[in-house]
Amino acid sequence: MTRKKRLQGLVLFQIMAAGALSACSAGSDNPVADAEAAMGAQDYLSARIHLMTALREDSRNPETNLLYARTLIELGDGIGAEAALRKLDGQAEFADKVRPLLGKALLLNGKNDAALELVADAGGATAPELQAVHVLALFGLGRDSEAEAALAEALQASPDHAELNWVRGSRALDLGDFDGAAEHADRALQQAPDSMEALLLQGRVALAKADGKAALAAFDRVREIRQDSVMAEYLRGAVLRDMGDGRAARQSFEKVLTASPAHPWATYYLARMDFDAGKSDAAFERILNSQADLAEAPPALRLAGILDMRRGNHEQAIDKLSRYLSQNPADAESVVALSSALSAAGNASEAWQAIAPLADTVTAPVAVLQQAAKLADAAGQDGADYARRAAELKKVADLNAVFRAEQAIIAQDWRTTAEIYDRLLAKPHPQKVMLLNNAAMAQLNLSQGDRAVELAREALALAPDDAMVKDTLGWILLKTRKDPVRALALIREAAAAQPGNIEFRWHLANALAVNGEADEARQIASSLAAQAQGEQQVQIDNLLAWN
Repeated sequence: MTRKKRLQGLVLFQIMAAGALSACSAGSDNPVADAEAAMGAQDYLSARIHLMTALREDSRNPETNLLYARTLIELGDGIGAEAALRKLDGQAEFADKVRPLLGKALLLNGKNDAALELVADAGGATAPELQAVHVLALFGLGRDSEAEAALAEALQASPDHAELNWVRGSRALDLGDFDGAAEHADRALQQAPDSMEALLLQGRVALAKADGKAALAAFDRVREIRQDSVMAEYLRGAVLRDMGDGRAARQSFEKVLTASPAHPWATYYLARMDFDAGKSDAAFERILNSQADLAEAPPALRLAGILDMRRGNHEQAIDKLSRYLSQNPADAESVVALSSALSAAGNASEAWQAIAPLADTVTAPVAVLQQAAKLADAAGQDGADYARRAAELKKVADLNAVFRAEQAIIAQDWRTTAEIYDRLLAKPHPQKVMLLNNAAMAQLNLSQGDRAVELAREALALAPDDAMVKDTLGWILLKTRKDPVRALALIREAAAAQPGNIEFRWHLANALAVNGEADEARQIASSLAAQAQGEQQVQIDNLLAWN
């Protein structure tokens, strides 16, 4: 019941809180006028510089502080914005201008209760802006039903308001309603063609549909109008990496870290690119010197643990890999690394316990079997069978490659997965249907929707009655929205053939929802709820919420 996750939850104002790329500015002898001109060009970094100059001359000027607060909000500095706006306390003539800005500043600062109280009476000329703050505060407090109702009411009163539309679109995307998200992104852009938030939403919708080219176009547009956007630069780098343009991706990630040194995902991707290029020392140094919290990017924790193990930092490796594997217990490379670190630290029994369950699976690759054979004797176990299996598997390179690809899927290392399947598909193979099927899913997760459809259709042509193949093509057609009707038909056939397959039933619920058959979608989703845990439960709740 898993689904690809690039971003989680409503991005909303957090997209502005991720830091800002650097800029420099020269001005005239009228810094406020210079700031207004810069703001008109959405150059908020330059505007901030000009306004700081103006405030040094008159720190209490209300108009200047209003401009400064608005600029800081655009740059994600809620603390500075709130401080600037507090200077206007008690000045009734500015109250209507202050309230929506202060509400946004409070949201950025995580003060949802205070924001909600501030905009309790959302009337007047700035009513739509106040209503947007009200909605976002409710979402921030986890009061989703109230937020949905408030958002619907606000949009009924102001159906063309850009901010309300991108908030609605972000919520729709979070719930899996790609079409609704795209519709509201388009509405927002009709009213505000240069809206960073709406363009980012447009790009995220394209990513959800596995359309990397469209996503890249949206993020590039953001870069044109808002060169300070860390979020756009990061997402651009992620798409470029998925599309195989490592050099351009590296440039984007490096720009992100220049502005936001603690960015965990940019840190991870750069370290991983170094690691994949054989530069393990550079990867280790990057992670070692990073200010990022690696727990926010689990693959970074995984890579750090593997690098620590290779450098003999066994206790650090054990700590990081244990934390990672608590959430990803079947990741073979991490299991091998953890068992190696435990063994080197003198914990032979624990090392064996770490490797044995994976070594006993029928798809254990050579590296796992060799490690199990090595550790078995020290733990008082018989390692002969593992050694025999490893020796036999080494003679069948393609089968071992298949096992490695399966492990890459478990680790959600889609680039490695795709590369392995590309090599295997370059020559005749007795399991071609399985290879095509899995390769299609890898391409879907690399935002290569067209290629994913092509591979899945080729698999179906070879195995027209295979339920797994039908489900895969159906799911890809559904996720990309290339043919939702055909998707529903295929997934329904797969689910009928294997009624006990939970994954198929989850896909069917989604296909029904997208095709407007909400009652049946709810029925299936509700039946799955009792078996769902964690993220699966969230996905079911989301599906039920937008139908």
